[in-house]
Amino acid sequence: MNFVSCDFIAFLLIVWTAYALLPARFRAGFLLAASYVFYAYWSLGFISVILLTTTVDYAASKFIAKSTSKAHRKTAMFSAIALNLVILSIFKYSKFFLETAKPVAEKLGLHQTLPDSLNIILPLGISFYTFEAISYLVDVYRGAPPAPTWLKYNFFIMYFPHLLSGPIIRFKAMFRQFDAPLQLASKERLAQAVELILLGFVFKVIFADGAATISDPMFANPNATSVLNTYFGALAFAGRVYFDLLGYTHIARGVSLLFNIELPLNFNHPCAATNIRDFWSRWHISLTKWIRDYLFVPLGGLTSNSLQLALVLIFVMTLAGAWHGAGWTFIIWGFFHGCLLAFYQAYRALYLKVGSANPGLKAYLDSSVAYNVFSRVLTQTIVALSLVIFGSPNLKTMVVLLKHLARVDQLFIQLASTISSNQWAAIVTALLVALTMYTGPLAVRLYNSHFRRLPLFFKTQTAMCVAITCWILSSGDFRPFVYFQF
Repeated sequence: MNFVSCDFIAFLLIVWTAYALLPARFRAGFLLAASYVFYAYWSLGFISVILLTTTVDYAASKFIAKSTSKAHRKTAMFSAIALNLVILSIFKYSKFFLETAKPVAEKLGLHQTLPDSLNIILPLGISFYTFEAISYLVDVYRGAPPAPTWLKYNFFIMYFPHLLSGPIIRFKAMFRQFDAPLQLASKERLAQAVELILLGFVFKVIFADGAATISDPMFANPNATSVLNTYFGALAFAGRVYFDLLGYTHIARGVSLLFNIELPLNFNHPCAATNIRDFWSRWHISLTKWIRDYLFVPLGGLTSNSLQLALVLIFVMTLAGAWHGAGWTFIIWGFFHGCLLAFYQAYRALYLKVGSANPGLKAYLDSSVAYNVFSRVLTQTIVALSLVIFGSPNLKTMVVLLKHLARVDQLFIQLASTISSNQWAAIVTALLVALTMYTGPLAVRLYNSHFRRLPLFFKTQTAMCVAITCWILSSGDFRPFVYFQF
């Protein structure tokens, strides 16, 4: 039951209608039951996994809150976290561990003791709700109150708008919204919900899936892809990932607002970032905050020691890469971004040191349009090209595509040849992808200043046209959300 499917629309209409008709005291329980139906549509068997982990996590949190022994509290926290990580590892990383261990085992003559392959299906959303469970346990250990009942905690984990691909939320932030009997959303919230859902459909069906038609052939047959088309494909894939996650987040927030529960913002125009640290503070915000609070800070990331800070950044980003997927390409992508962050921290320290000795130079660079434009272009180029690593299905494909990207001389030769032969289609498409990604703040300002002021009738007709267009486009070959695989 995907967010951009007719099945989901029908499910949502039925659930919202029943929710509106029920007395307030029954709404949270009804939404919990609906969330189980939603998840069972994907896989009925994996409900047992969620029931096991939520029961253990809830029991552990109650013990942590009541125990007066720090050692016992810590043991309970780490035991529950370990169970969540073991289950995540079994489902998500067993095949990767086997494929990695087999070559080593063959050299040692132990390969006959290992199975040839594993056919393990990954429970949808397991990476997201595992992180939410860990944050809940750590917060209770740090002094936050636990969930008053198992049903309350289960609602926090299972609530279907954020279950499959986030945003990654904290129990305290969500609990204060559903602790009391749920009320119907105001007209303003309902209007905002519909607006978010429709925008999410546009981002996913038109922009993300449209960009995928350019990037998919590159990953499917990298050897047949030219250097120029590799650059176009890399830009298109960056657009696909951006609008795919942006679309899911908009739909998730909009659907949740229908039930008068607000999910946190997950994007803040990441393509406007002028450095890699700024990018990660804007991109997938809920994940970045989780990494900061539960990995970066506990591992000593606030240290003034430059070497330790660099090592912590590289380590946590490598783990973040592994969280995205069980493959060397994800690990390498995370490691690369860790190195970028470490390099930026070193550059920033040098920049401030030189700036303190030359305040005039620092003031000039801080206010320089050229310097800021260069910083933004450099940041976005590196991020976009690095997504080739992220999107490659295996190391062989990654190496081939990176070799193409390294042939900058061929890029300009092929670009000149394409222009001279009047083959503008690929160039115009690539420019449109870049334009839609990098003009986000301007588009929002124009949308707020012009479209929002139009008469209600006109906005309603526009919304209906958009909905029909998205429905027609999504009724064909459907591409699942990128983050569903995580």
